[in-house]
Amino acid sequence: MRVFSEFEKEIIRKIISSEGDILLKPNNYIIGLMNISSEVNIWGREINYKLKPNETHYYKIEIKGEKPKLYDDFFVLRKRLNIANDLFNYLISNNYILQSFGGNVAGLVLNNPKTNLQADNIETKELYINNNLNEFLEKCSYYYDPTESLKDLLSNNFRTKEERYLKKNILLSWIAIIVSILAVVIGLWPAKKAESPIIKNVLDVHSNLKIDTTTLKQIIHEINYSEIAIIDTSIILKHDTLKISKN
Repeated sequence: MRVFSEFEKEIIRKIISSEGDILLKPNNYIIGLMNISSEVNIWGREINYKLKPNETHYYKIEIKGEKPKLYDDFFVLRKRLNIANDLFNYLISNNYILQSFGGNVAGLVLNNPKTNLQADNIETKELYINNNLNEFLEKCSYYYDPTESLKDLLSNNFRTKEERYLKKNILLSWIAIIVSILAVVIGLWPAKKAESPIIKNVLDVHSNLKIDTTTLKQIIHEINYSEIAIIDTSIILKHDTLKISKN
């Protein structure tokens, strides 16, 4: 199971909402979502440059901003780019997006702040390119389109088909267990009259039982809408035991 952060959800929403417009690269999908005030640019090599082994066309990430906010933005940028790369790896490997080569340009804008930077307080830093960031830069040479599977993921609150199927089965299993327990309890309850027919005994017992259905419904609701795929027993244990008592 994969839990998506709000940042990742925003990227997915942007991928889907951009469908039908011009094809976009990863930098287009995350621009405006970085939550930083510094300017960020990706540097590209000359168009006719012949890449050497392990090189990518886009080779440098530069962040320019006002001190001291620049230093905070630096660490936020590195973290978010690593998250974005992992997300695109996941979407590609699970056929949520389609990849096509889009060509290269001299440079890309990754973050363009709305406020003007003060010239007397500006500093520029270069982000160290680790393996994850090198992968991200490589992806910036490609366009990405959403598949129907990604649209299905969004329309189902970012839950995969496998998660939804598993949660449905778990829910049905718990309902079956609870119903079975109640049926056994009702069946073992002493009859009010020995001479009464079996069916009448069951109906009489049922009418004399007080079952806390509100708790049952709440447990089922929490199982169905929890963020986890496997049932957390705390969902059951935090509630009082279902109350079954004779009036």
